[in-house]
Amino acid sequence: MTYARLTVTAILFLILFSLTPLKAHAGMIDRVKDIYETPERIDDLQEYYKQSASILEGQMKAQQEKLEEARQQAEELLARQEALQQSNESYQKQNEALLAEKAEMLAKQEEMQKQLEQAEAKRKDTYRKGVIAVGSLIAAFIAYALSVRVWRFLVWRRQGRDERGALLP
Repeated sequence: MTYARLTVTAILFLILFSLTPLKAHAGMIDRVKDIYETPERIDDLQEYYKQSASILEGQMKAQQEKLEEARQQAEELLARQEALQQSNESYQKQNEALLAEKAEMLAKQEEMQKQLEQAEAKRKDTYRKGVIAVGSLIAAFIAYALSVRVWRFLVWRRQGRDERGALLP
């Protein structure tokens, strides 16, 4: 029985192996099918290529437009920068001129301040001299009045009393 079992098992194996398709045989059938389907695929591939080419062409045009816009913006910015640079130089020259004018005006102001101080000193000196002159005149008048009084008193003492009985003239 062991021999019969082995024989039956071997026959079953052979039947099973003969029923399964070979890989090489299946791959060949797929290749033949692919060869017959190739013209349809070529049309699909050509359509896909045309679509991709048109998309790429559109993208290239869009990028070209963006590049041109960027170039124009760069030129505008460069022109604006040059204008601002010229404006800045103009303002710098104007600022330097104003600084020179300011320095000149400060020098004139200092000169005028010195003249004002000199005039003030002269006015004070004149006022002081006037006060001294007026004070001297008043002092001279008072000295004169006192000297006349003293002289009259001395004369009165030497001559004695007046006949009328006055004490002082």
